[in-house]
Amino acid sequence: MSHENDNYVLMMRESLENKISLLKQIKEKNREQGEILQDENSLPEAFEETISEKETLINHITRLDDGFQELYNRIEESLSTEKYE
Repeated sequence: MSHENDNYVLMMRESLENKISLLKQIKEKNREQGEILQDENSLPEAFEETISEKETLINHITRLDDGFQELYNRIEESLSTEKYE
């Protein structure tokens, strides 16, 4: 694998690690939402805040996915070629 491809693969790996972190944060927001819904004294604003926070996290994941795909598209052919060498 070329040095340039190594760098791309490293960036793709970092992207996936960031995505895992963001998914864990979304899971935590889901838990918080469950607690808010269970609490009779909770305010609607608290639930709306978690929705807004999740939206921000989801948008970040979308940007990571787009960047990952762009990187993959750059090296897809060379990775396929190297696989058979």
